[in-house]
Amino acid sequence: MKIKAWLILAGISALAFFRGAIVASIVPPFQAPDEPAHFDYVQRIAEHRHLPELRPSPRYSKEDRALADAMVDPIAFQPDRPLPPLSAFIPPDPANATSRATTGWSPAAAYPPLYYATGAAAYALSSPQAPLLHRLFAARFASIFWGTLATSFAFLLGLGWFRSERDALLLALLLVLQPMNSLLFGVVNPDSALIACTTGCFAAIAWCRFSESRGRALWLLCACALAGALVKPTFSLMLPIICTCCLMALGPRRRGAWLLTASAIVPAAIAAIAWSWHTRLAVKAMYDTVLPIPLGKYLATWVFDGPRLYDLWMRDYWMAWGWLDTRLASGYYRVLAAFLALAAAGMVFGWRRLLREERWAMVLIVGSTLYALVALYSLEYHVITPRMQLLQGRYLLPLFPLHALLLVTGLRALSRRLGAAVDAPWVFAATLAVINVATIARLMTRYYS
Repeated sequence: MKIKAWLILAGISALAFFRGAIVASIVPPFQAPDEPAHFDYVQRIAEHRHLPELRPSPRYSKEDRALADAMVDPIAFQPDRPLPPLSAFIPPDPANATSRATTGWSPAAAYPPLYYATGAAAYALSSPQAPLLHRLFAARFASIFWGTLATSFAFLLGLGWFRSERDALLLALLLVLQPMNSLLFGVVNPDSALIACTTGCFAAIAWCRFSESRGRALWLLCACALAGALVKPTFSLMLPIICTCCLMALGPRRRGAWLLTASAIVPAAIAAIAWSWHTRLAVKAMYDTVLPIPLGKYLATWVFDGPRLYDLWMRDYWMAWGWLDTRLASGYYRVLAAFLALAAAGMVFGWRRLLREERWAMVLIVGSTLYALVALYSLEYHVITPRMQLLQGRYLLPLFPLHALLLVTGLRALSRRLGAAVDAPWVFAATLAVINVATIARLMTRYYS
């Protein structure tokens, strides 16, 4: 890359790091998605040097349970209640080994260990006798690292696809300013690592189109895919998408393209299969009470139900976390929906002016999203229990780099079709920046007013 590109990459990476540090500082303890379970896994590795026990047993350490009892339970599903003062949390004696003893058994126990190992490394930055809140803050730096890495990969993806530093910066800004991403990049949650790994895969695939960098790009693809398989089981759903994208980039009519794609993806597939076999009994025990529901009823009430569709793939995708009362005001979702509609209109009315590879990319991205939705719904149908509904809109966020490409292409096509004086994708980036400010304001109002 040129010196200019390196400078832009350093700047956008610094923005991602400081954005993550702000989130890590102001999000109250254990108010992020599933943070108690993820932190307990981190604590298990950091304190005991063992993976979680894959059998039902008491959840969480004593101090984790005490923190949840004091800071989470009083306001869960109670949006009218402010956050209790920190003085309400009286931790067990941290010098007592039993206070932090944990088996690690939780809904996250069946996850691969890569993210939690980085969390344990960050956890070790604090003193062993440091208060729980200090150790939690330290563990959040693992997600800050992964979020910064994801932003760097998004810049490389934009540079490889658009061949323009300006558009690469735009794509990286969209990734780091996406409100839900902004949260996940600052709290203890493996989705930050999952997004980084898939973004790295797509960046490598974009660079596979150029013969001078193909070898290094395939090595990066192999490394990111293998890391993704060791981060979260749902990465397996991304492998067919990654394979298809790689084949399209290398040329599906070439025999060598199939061999190169297989060589890059097979290690990740083997790792995913091996880990699934290792945790099969724990997963079976976790979802041993399946709620029988006819397929027709499931499709009608769970898949094609209008309000649920909107909640899952609009509100939960863009920003919904904590205890379901930390969403944005409805007007912001309408603005985001308007941009999605404008991008779709741009693809329809500007289709003839798109380059051939842009058309193929649009079809591939839409098809990949539909495939992911079908796979997620199928998974949910087989693990529905009386206690939970599986799906959340953020499960599509590993595809956000592709969605950002789709939005940039569609909005730009509409701008050109209308002869607009401004480039619409940059207007969208500015809008996300405003929504980011609104997100922080909503967070501060929800918890500290």
